[in-house]
Amino acid sequence: MKKQAGIFCVMLLCFPSKAFCFDFFDNLSRVGELSTEIDAIKVENAELKREIADIKNKLASYELFIDYTNKALWRFSTLSPTNIRIDPTMNQYSILTCYNGYFAVFCENIKSYGTGSELTLGLVNLLGTTVTDIELKFTYSNSPVFDENNPNNSWKNYEAGKKEKIEKPQPDFPPGTKRSIKIRLPEYKPDQLKHISLEASVGGIRFR
Repeated sequence: MKKQAGIFCVMLLCFPSKAFCFDFFDNLSRVGELSTEIDAIKVENAELKREIADIKNKLASYELFIDYTNKALWRFSTLSPTNIRIDPTMNQYSILTCYNGYFAVFCENIKSYGTGSELTLGLVNLLGTTVTDIELKFTYSNSPVFDENNPNNSWKNYEAGKKEKIEKPQPDFPPGTKRSIKIRLPEYKPDQLKHISLEASVGGIRFR
């Protein structure tokens, strides 16, 4: 009896059940499928890495292009500024541009007037045509845009003291002629003005 039981155990060990065999081979099949999926994922990852590298290269090229464009625009803006700073202490002219307009601007005089200042500007029409409907926008403050003695509060102080004024000279401005324009800035005396800037707009041009 013992001998028969031993033979039966050996048979179980050597010849596992049919269900066990099916599970074993099914698991082997799933391992193969997972291995194939892993290989496919590796290929996809390699492709994604190449695409990411291409995107990084393109971004670097775009950044170089944007940097070059910004520098070119800055150089152009210095040649044709649409906003200029007026310094009454400097005896020189600045070029001011706008759509349909091209002017030379210089300070002729500044003096106290009432509670504030009166600024006299020389404005020369550098175009070969008459410009019409000129509008001058002045921005001024008792604090500079940047104060090296108080850099952290420069902009805040500038904005706190900033004022704006619009002047409309005579409507027609012939080519190659100069106009003296008086602007009154009632809030600040000449020694209080730390920033004056000017923008211009032109309604149109007229020619024969």
